[in-house]
Amino acid sequence: MATYVFTDIHGHSAPLKRVIDRISPSEDDQFICLGDMVDRGPDPMGVVEVVKSLPHVVMLQGNHEQMMARALANADDKEALITWLYNGGGATLDQLEGWSDEKLHELSQWLFNLPLHHEGIVQNRPYILVHAGIRAGVSPVPPVWTLETLRAFVENQQEDDLLWIREDFWSRPTGLIDAEGRGPIVICGHTPTPYLASVGGSDFN
Repeated sequence: MATYVFTDIHGHSAPLKRVIDRISPSEDDQFICLGDMVDRGPDPMGVVEVVKSLPHVVMLQGNHEQMMARALANADDKEALITWLYNGGGATLDQLEGWSDEKLHELSQWLFNLPLHHEGIVQNRPYILVHAGIRAGVSPVPPVWTLETLRAFVENQQEDDLLWIREDFWSRPTGLIDAEGRGPIVICGHTPTPYLASVGGSDFN
């Protein structure tokens, strides 16, 4: 069984399909999407459908799913709509043209209910998977890392940090790796790789 992690597809369903075809996953494989399936690209809702169809898939909420859900949940919230459109929501909104209020409500509730984090232990190495990152020093570090303590650690984080943090994550160590190199590895997306050079990203997170 293999586990594949990907993030920030942003409406590009065709390249996503090509990658999946090359992988040719088995029914035992697992996929974890770290969010930002929608907006900007030509086929945001197509990406959602492709991701939903993957075997044993875990779908996390990204900041773009959050913006989309807030805009769809309340048609009178002009600030939420403007924020979403400013960040590339127009491509997604175009695909939702003609959807009934009931379908839009169901979609917004589904987006709101996407989990913000996922934890795993592979070959004795613990992993924390989130969209944007974590804030160091907020959550107490447990003496032993298990699935339960990993989950408790992340649940102490602020939602905005899990979805939006950037410089405050990449510019400093997480403090989770001990002197022997043991501890959770944080896997995330959100921040474009070229941007990391400008924030002085730490080597180990």
